[in-house]
Amino acid sequence: MPYALAYLIVFVVALAASLVGTPLARRVAHRFGVLDQPSARKVHRTPTPLLGGLAIYAGFWVSVIAATRLELPTSDIFLPATTLELAAIFLATIPLVVVGFLDDKYKTQGLPPRAKLAAQFLSAGIASAAGLELRVFDTLWLDLPLTCLWVVGITNAINLLDNMDGLSAGATAIAAVSFFTIAAMNGQILVGSLAIAL
Repeated sequence: MPYALAYLIVFVVALAASLVGTPLARRVAHRFGVLDQPSARKVHRTPTPLLGGLAIYAGFWVSVIAATRLELPTSDIFLPATTLELAAIFLATIPLVVVGFLDDKYKTQGLPPRAKLAAQFLSAGIASAAGLELRVFDTLWLDLPLTCLWVVGITNAINLLDNMDGLSAGATAIAAVSFFTIAAMNGQILVGSLAIAL
């Protein structure tokens, strides 16, 4: 695999950034009381800090930025058009990150389901408007709603797994490795880099 070293560097940068960011997120969570309290439905017996997703999110983007700035074999794929796609991905994920943060912050009451659903559809809409849609039927009026349903469906599927520590993160890691393997085998360098950054 000619891009093996580049993939390795992207992975190591993402891992290092997440390892640095996780303790910081833990401290912030303790300081501001963003904690998951024990209950009869939960496995943990002590308050568990939330906000770990912010550390993973930051690590992902640090590694993506590193891939665009370092003299790597992958740098040549980050052309202006690709940079616009990355910007669209960043903008599309902002509503999900904000809602996730607020949901963690106000864990006891939680955000209304409609607010979460609206953020998910907003993210899907931003991605679709930027041309990041599933192309199954090659017909916009079919592919656009399919993209929205896919984004919302996957988001809620991962959220439903989030009832035990590490379960949703583990499932996401397995999915990312699978995406990376398929992308690398098919020469899709950008997709492989984004997947390995997760």
